Amino acid sequence: MRRFGELEAVIMDRLWDQGRAMLVREMVEDLRDDRALAYTTVMTVMENLHRKGWLRRERDGRAWRYEPTGSRSSYTAVAARTALTATTHLRAAGLQALRHAQTARLVGQPAPALGAVLVEHSQPAAYCVAGRQPTVILTTAAVRALDPGQLDAVLAHERAHLVGRHHRLLALARIGREVLPFLPLMRDAEQQVARLVELHADDAATRARDPRLLATALVVLATAAGPAPALAAGATDSVQRIHRLLGPSEPLGRARRQLLRAAAAVLAVTPVLLALTPAVIALALGRLPAA
Repeated sequence: MRRFGELEAVIMDRLWDQGRAMLVREMVEDLRDDRALAYTTVMTVMENLHRKGWLRRERDGRAWRYEPTGSRSSYTAVAARTALTATTHLRAAGLQALRHAQTARLVGQPAPALGAVLVEHSQPAAYCVAGRQPTVILTTAAVRALDPGQLDAVLAHERAHLVGRHHRLLALARIGREVLPFLPLMRDAEQQVARLVELHADDAATRARDPRLLATALVVLATAAGPAPALAAGATDSVQRIHRLLGPSEPLGRARRQLLRAAAAVLAVTPVLLALTPAVIALALGRLPAA
């Protein structure tokens, strides 16, 4: 769970200790013995805490009185629950990925020319498994069904998942859903993040290739789903992705590409970050389901 900044933590502790709403002026006076802070500094921090949802405020003349939206124990409980869920999920996902990669290496054959492990199977499939042994896995049916250009595009797609560490983004979305399932944003986060990482891998794979190669490969692979915790080339929104690849938009300029990359990075972690602010409000209002 996201922690407070240094001064935010000090102010929250004072408010919890006081057990009442305080004016900015009162907070400045209360902090004077420990640190000399300007009124505007304290006001800015308290207003930021209010915007984040940690404090509520009410008018007192021309000034505002601020008080926490939840107790210290509520904040601690949510933080502990988030940490426990995150640790449990990441550990389990890591072990599952490691076992899957090791099993694939045992039953399959390494294909150095492809940078993948080749597994005998009648269904065409291509996917990757991250973790301590990142592995791209191909079935023999996929190698037979795809021509060299299509196969190259699919492998580039899977390598983009590993390089972009897309599995971590999906893990964060799943953790957010498990910790705060009562928030609509968290319920939808995993599905939307999965779609975004597939689009990103598509773009990476077609940067130096004809998009039609990947699009036609997706048609072949769309019927095959990769096992959890894998990311499969044809597993998510295949029809929409094929249409997008066959009808690409006009190339963006450098500035807009950089802006979109930054926006995509922010969107990827926003589900978990935004969940932290409503959590305390939900606790204070008694809307948090029992663990």
